[in-house]
Amino acid sequence: MKNSQAFTTVFSGRTGILFNKIVISTLAETGEEIRVFPTYALWDTGANGSCITPKVVQTLGLKSYKKRLVLTAAGEVYQDVYLICIHLANEVAINLEAAEVPALSGDMEAIIGMNIIGLGDFAISNFDGRTQMTFRIPSVAHADYSS
Repeated sequence: MKNSQAFTTVFSGRTGILFNKIVISTLAETGEEIRVFPTYALWDTGANGSCITPKVVQTLGLKSYKKRLVLTAAGEVYQDVYLICIHLANEVAINLEAAEVPALSGDMEAIIGMNIIGLGDFAISNFDGRTQMTFRIPSVAHADYSS
């Protein structure tokens, strides 16, 4: 891998919802044929872990291997957890656990949480009335706008 791999998503105006295209796949380590699911993911700094919807579970034929307590706006619930691979826009693939959550809005079928965001550098700017988010992995420096 290069020193870092990065991508930037530019929105047409200001937005309160950060999202971009990703690919979710089954793990190569299983020895089975890899199945893929292209979709959109919500980037959520308030989520400790990444999540997927029932549509992803069904499409990829995933099997839960445990349950985990998930804190949602509706309260605490035990949800099924799956082992998946998330392929980000910068072509970085990350194997991880993802809890199942109810359907999300729009075309989004996943949440990117702090378990991925915390691996790199994540910045949001709103210059000239347009929201832009950028992410690089691994983290290579602090962003300090105060100097």
